[in-house]
Amino acid sequence: MILYKYVDFDTAFDHILKNKTVKFTRPSEFNDPFETTARQARESVAEDDSKFAFDDFCQHIGLNQSYGILCLTRNPGNLLMWAHYATGKRPPSTGISFRGDAHCGIVIGIDTAEAGFDDEEKNVVPAKFGSVIYSTTKPSHAYGKFSDLLFLGRINEFRSGLLEEMQRIFLYKSHDWSYEEEVRIVKNISTSQACIQPIPVAAIKEVYIGYGQTVAVTEIRKRIVELVPEAKIFLMERNNLDWRLKARDITSMLGLVE
Repeated sequence: MILYKYVDFDTAFDHILKNKTVKFTRPSEFNDPFETTARQARESVAEDDSKFAFDDFCQHIGLNQSYGILCLTRNPGNLLMWAHYATGKRPPSTGISFRGDAHCGIVIGIDTAEAGFDDEEKNVVPAKFGSVIYSTTKPSHAYGKFSDLLFLGRINEFRSGLLEEMQRIFLYKSHDWSYEEEVRIVKNISTSQACIQPIPVAAIKEVYIGYGQTVAVTEIRKRIVELVPEAKIFLMERNNLDWRLKARDITSMLGLVE
């Protein structure tokens, strides 16, 4: 399946498209203060606070030292995602001039199979099991005893028997984030300390240019063709009939002619 990564202009050209790499981010670096906290539900209100706090601290350290998460989404035309994540705040090192901020970034379509993100031997949570679970109410019941191996960083591959534990730790989020339609891939990054992971160029199937880059689209398209010549290229435009964005195929130069 093809899933999408919303990124700022520099990240797209200086890292993903140029170097064919993606970043697996530690949970503590995300913008959600409740990241991984669905595991914290207490068994009773009488539970000792100091023990709960100590256990939670140890688990937090273990998770952040051991695991990295790649966040992808199902929809390349998500209006809010373009505004929040696909930005372009400064002139990129590629030398291409551009304007604005929101909607000036890039969305990259990645084939999860070709990228190795469906491989159960190389991912703690593969893409095919990584759909985020959104809920309006945070879990209040204790899951039970989590496997100590998780917090010791000794899980390197997908284990079907631990799927519910992985979901509780990595995949539960507030319904406020549901607009993201997020799918996650989780890897153990403790052994190599490598948050940056390579992907094959063939895994990059589609590249979407933000609406705010319309004036520079010819230059940007040329650069994309140089870096990922087999990828399809699209320009995002406003749909005048409703509130949605639409993608115009500009893989061929003929697509630039309206």
